[in-house]
Amino acid sequence: MPSLYHSVVDVPTHIPQFNCHTLHQTQMLLKGQHPQLSDKICQLLADLAPADITPQYVAQASLDHFTVLNNLGAITIGKIIEALTQLGNHWLTIQPNDANSLAKLQSILQQWIELGDWLVRQSSAS
Repeated sequence: MPSLYHSVVDVPTHIPQFNCHTLHQTQMLLKGQHPQLSDKICQLLADLAPADITPQYVAQASLDHFTVLNNLGAITIGKIIEALTQLGNHWLTIQPNDANSLAKLQSILQQWIELGDWLVRQSSAS
């Protein structure tokens, strides 16, 4: 017999996480060419991190995607992805290419793209 209390809402069992170290690295990468985006990330970290933040905290802490979205907004997330893509394209034109730096940038960009993909899936589910 069906229950009146049975929920048909699909509740996610796992909310994706976004690494605070990636936020910090992104903030540093964008500081020169995109200071407004860098400042928004810096503000997010300052608002959500303890006052006595340590490098170990930044390296280990993470925020769920909802928190990043609610604090930065979808438009800002898109602009960050665009800025990192432009930076990567610029780095590819510089000789000699530093494979280590490119790999780090690619990893950072991949995390932002995953956040963007998650955002699209959330808006499609609504």
